Amino acid sequence: MSLRQHTLDLGTKPLGSLLIKLSIPGMISFLAMMLYNIVDTFWVSRLGAPAIAALTVVFPYQMINVAIGAGSGIGVSSLVSRLFGAKDAKGANLVAGQVYFLATVLGLITLAVGVFLTDPVLRLFGARPDFLKLAHIYLFIVAFGAPMRYFWMMSNNLVRGSGDALTPMYIALTTSILNVVLDPFLIFGWGPFPEMGVGGAALATIILQTAGAGFYLFYLSGKRSPYRIKLSAMVPCWRIIYDIYRVGLPSILMMLIGSIVIIFYNQFLRPFGTIAIAAYGLLFRIVQLFMMPIVGMSQGLMPIVGYNFGARNLRRMWAGVRIATLYATVVTGTAQVLLLTLATPVAAVFSRSPDLLATTTYGIRVYSLALIFVGAQFMWITTLQGMGRGRDALIISVLRQVVFLVPLMWLFSRYFKLSGIWAAQPVSDVLAFIVTAIWIWHVRCRIGSQEKGKGIPPVRKGA
Repeated sequence: MSLRQHTLDLGTKPLGSLLIKLSIPGMISFLAMMLYNIVDTFWVSRLGAPAIAALTVVFPYQMINVAIGAGSGIGVSSLVSRLFGAKDAKGANLVAGQVYFLATVLGLITLAVGVFLTDPVLRLFGARPDFLKLAHIYLFIVAFGAPMRYFWMMSNNLVRGSGDALTPMYIALTTSILNVVLDPFLIFGWGPFPEMGVGGAALATIILQTAGAGFYLFYLSGKRSPYRIKLSAMVPCWRIIYDIYRVGLPSILMMLIGSIVIIFYNQFLRPFGTIAIAAYGLLFRIVQLFMMPIVGMSQGLMPIVGYNFGARNLRRMWAGVRIATLYATVVTGTAQVLLLTLATPVAAVFSRSPDLLATTTYGIRVYSLALIFVGAQFMWITTLQGMGRGRDALIISVLRQVVFLVPLMWLFSRYFKLSGIWAAQPVSDVLAFIVTAIWIWHVRCRIGSQEKGKGIPPVRKGA
């Protein structure tokens, strides 16, 4: 089987336009995926602060799902892009087959945790008695979507690893539109539907995830797919699974750390009441929405790094990293300005309570003070992942989200109360930026010196 043109483009097309071509669909896809979360929050906010807080304490469970699914997908994407770069289509097909096995097993395990350990999980995540029942309803229902959610996320990365960014975009847009339509009907009981409250938001999420998994199943088995997956490839192959998680496990741990940080936030905010937890839930979603272009850009950079690293075209790879870093810094700088100036009207979309609005607005402004430094960190961590250096990426993420952030939250909350909890994030971002810049420079110098000794030919002009 010959490689499709969009896969070959990873090693030949001009980098600036290629990065934009791969990033824009990723941005739209992430926006579409964020849209269902934002729409849930918008409609659930009409039920009051306890309902928002309920979604906030369930969010770590969903983030753990995302960590496992997307982290596994990153391992898949990194591996298949390197295999395509090495012209090994057969190996890429074997990797694709493992997605079916992994999504089934991981999904059933996560489903069992959400159904049989609901209340203990919620208490661990910071639930208060005044909204524990609402959180229980939401978690119990949303847990049943775990197998479909895993297959959706891993297939997304599988397709992106081949250089095809358009198909994931179309699937994400379609499922998000479905969620936008279903949410108010299921939450408020419009038309023939029963009024389900937060349970309706959870059910709408399951429906869209099932639809997304179905779309990917149809695509991967069709002629347009670059993969030809046989049943024999779905049998667990521990060598390939090891290769997937050699890169993917550090990615999973990085995102699990993000879930743990949200749990710490909820626990630190718990003494300040339901309003504080609800405000964090709102500001986190709002900031993530403004950060959407960065996530899309990192998805665009990943196959460029993986393909050219696999093809030993290091000059082109580092040129792509430089362009992505510049673009990302411009985006995060713009996002920071917008969040500082538009915090109140944006927060007002989700809040009818004056107290919740004031707390959320102030939190957004302080939380995003150093956002301009985050874009470069995303690109550099993506570079390490694309090169298969998952351990390095993990260490950097631990420094940013645990070693720096959690102690700062504890220290600042003692002296500055709620304001200190918000302020810990920008200080952590600045410290992490400095460490990450030094780390990526060291990796580049080390790899460059190794390749010079191997007599790698220079990259042709125009690459």
